[in-house]
Amino acid sequence: MSPRGGRTVTEEATVGTPTSKVMGNFARRPAATSGPAVDPATFKPSPSESIQTGMRVLHLKFGEGKVLNIDGGKDNRIATIEFKDLSDAQQKKIMLKFAKLQILP
Repeated sequence: MSPRGGRTVTEEATVGTPTSKVMGNFARRPAATSGPAVDPATFKPSPSESIQTGMRVLHLKFGEGKVLNIDGGKDNRIATIEFKDLSDAQQKKIMLKFAKLQILP
């Protein structure tokens, strides 16, 4: 017993079996992408200021895409890019000052 605020508290550890079961399918799924879509050795990112709507770009993870729209001010430009190599969601919003994109001819 230990005193706490003028009262005594009994400290006991309860050891037993769980009273409920966790049910579900927790099998591991294969990863969507096994590696980068582009060879990092040949990838050369372009300056983010030069990326414009309509350009074809290359991303290390998502592969080739087309810039659909650019929103925001000079320092906070966010590009909506449609990537053709993605299976789940083809459009991604990427902040250009952090993204490493290579402009394709």
